[in-house]
Amino acid sequence: NVFGATMVMAVFPELYAILALLVVILIGGTLPV
Repeated sequence: NVFGATMVMAVFPELYAILALLVVILIGGTLPV
């Protein structure tokens, strides 16, 4: 169970960073630079 918790804690920030990057790309693509 501890291994599963550590895996979640290791993967979640990476997924959050990817989601944030996609949001930045979408905002950068829709707004005129």
